[in-house]
Amino acid sequence: MRDCCRLALLGFGLLAAPRPAMAQSVAEARTRAERLLEEYRVTEAAAARINRESLRRSQSDTVEAGALRVVVRQADRPLVEAAAKLAWPVVLSHFGSPAGDLTRHPISVYPIDSVAKEFGASASFPDGSSTTQSVGAGPSRIAAGLVRYADMLLWANADSALRSWYPATPDPGLDSAVTAERVYLELVTSLSVQARSCLVGDDRACSEALGLREISDPLISSFDPAGRRALATRLSDLRERPRMATRYRECVDDADDAACVEVLRVALAGSGGYDAFRLPPAVGDGARRALVAEVQRLGGPEAWGRLIESAGQPLEARLAAAARVPPDSLMRNWRRGLIAARPTAVTVSSASLLMALLWFGIGLAFALRFSRWY
Repeated sequence: MRDCCRLALLGFGLLAAPRPAMAQSVAEARTRAERLLEEYRVTEAAAARINRESLRRSQSDTVEAGALRVVVRQADRPLVEAAAKLAWPVVLSHFGSPAGDLTRHPISVYPIDSVAKEFGASASFPDGSSTTQSVGAGPSRIAAGLVRYADMLLWANADSALRSWYPATPDPGLDSAVTAERVYLELVTSLSVQARSCLVGDDRACSEALGLREISDPLISSFDPAGRRALATRLSDLRERPRMATRYRECVDDADDAACVEVLRVALAGSGGYDAFRLPPAVGDGARRALVAEVQRLGGPEAWGRLIESAGQPLEARLAAAARVPPDSLMRNWRRGLIAARPTAVTVSSASLLMALLWFGIGLAFALRFSRWY
């Protein structure tokens, strides 16, 4: 009887409890359950990864091609071995002796799906980070993936000055002719004084346009009044700002260069609550790629290796030494290649022009002969 009373009191107490308190308890319980479930899933995934890694190690083999080391499943060895033999000559011709460092950075290649229609690759960089990417299937596609990984691993050993100057990892498959044509158009259309002066034979201007030499006060040195006015037109929001509206109109509408300089300096400083503005580079990344391609052409297979190993020297001197030519000769060769790659004008022969006019006349005669309501 006493137990029945206790149960009744307990039930009454639960029914009489405030609803928010009960709801809060249920919410807390649900949150704890969800957290435990998430922890279980994470633990289960980690265990699965450990099992896969253990299985991979127990069934793995190492393919060697030169300094290239590729860890694969035994079943995939023939395929990856053929790919590694295709990749190593490309890596060696691109990097030369520094390619030997790849022995310290093995690359793992493994099938992504159960039928091995897609492969992935992973590798660890010198700083301890790692990357995983799809490399496709078949010897040629896996070889291209191995070359890409070798580039990334060896590029990671380059000094910070070279890595900050060069736009990205080297690209052995770069179409230098297409790149040179694009760079020529960039130089022709650039607002930079150095870019346009470079094309007419100023070697120092070429170095400055490429970012190999510092420019004091680039707003004045790198742009003429027309260029500064063109830059100011990109800041059209200043027309609505009371503090700069007048000077902006004097710059853009009246071509007042002093006003343009003032407007651009305010924008560059990001003062007065304006967002900071950056001067555009003389040329894009393609110009630096084209220059390095010229360095490799002149310097041969070991050129990139010499460039990596010359850390601490000025970049212009390093590029020239890698190409084994004086700096001015390097710039002249680079500029000559750009000019040779410039787009050719389309010419129309007299016969073609007469034939086009004849057909135009025939079409016009038919158009006039028949009424639109015929």
